[in-house]
Amino acid sequence: MLTTDRDPLLRGTRLLLVITVVIFFVAGVGALGSLVPVWFFSDHVIRWLSAHSDGSQVGRDALVAVSVMLIGLTVIDGLSIQFLRKLIAIIDSVGQGSPFIPENAVRLRGMGWLVLTMQGMELLGPPLTPWLRQALANHRFFVPFSLGALVTALLLFILARVFDHGTRLAEDVEGTV
Repeated sequence: MLTTDRDPLLRGTRLLLVITVVIFFVAGVGALGSLVPVWFFSDHVIRWLSAHSDGSQVGRDALVAVSVMLIGLTVIDGLSIQFLRKLIAIIDSVGQGSPFIPENAVRLRGMGWLVLTMQGMELLGPPLTPWLRQALANHRFFVPFSLGALVTALLLFILARVFDHGTRLAEDVEGTV
């Protein structure tokens, strides 16, 4: 039987994913925690943004724009953590020698929904861009749209179907022995 401890690929991948979860957690807490000083020291933030703008005056709506971006980052980090936790659970089941279990199909389906949710959040960027640029005095930022993320979501849904089918086959084999 294969175990995560004996397989260097599974062990290394799991370790890398756990480290990534910690990084996303720290970034999410940092982004969310930044909201308090942004509003508590709002006058300083507005002065700093004005000093680093294209010469335009920055108003209070810049604080709302920064807050929207920090909240969005926090939500994306939280969704990413959930995605990675599901992937770690799948890796653990592979290491235990039983990847074709109903839970993995559910995890994969959940990962597909998480990817679609993250992609949907990224789609909010382009409509908000004019307002954000104006509020932040034309500071440049990039809101990516990833066709790869949509393909990944579809792949996860297909893999969930494969795991559903594999689980049924494994149950059939157990029933005939």
